Amino acid sequence: WRDPERLGLANWVVGMRRSYMDRKKGKHNTLTEEQIEKMERIGFAWNTGGTLKYNRDMVQNIGEVVVENGEKDSAISAD
Repeated sequence: WRDPERLGLANWVVGMRRSYMDRKKGKHNTLTEEQIEKMERIGFAWNTGGTLKYNRDMVQNIGEVVVENGEKDSAISAD
């Protein structure tokens, strides 16, 4: 399902999930509780069980939120 226009967003989603899992395991990272809460408010799923359809739908939904708001919320970014 590799859509070149959404590859950056897909990589960001993977990075956010990795940071979340690291945080749950007690590993140091920059993901904050505030960021986690914001992501959960928009329906972000931290663990999808690896289902391709769900991952594709989530990337599309997050992309629509970013487009609708005009920009990515910097407080959500794990950069």
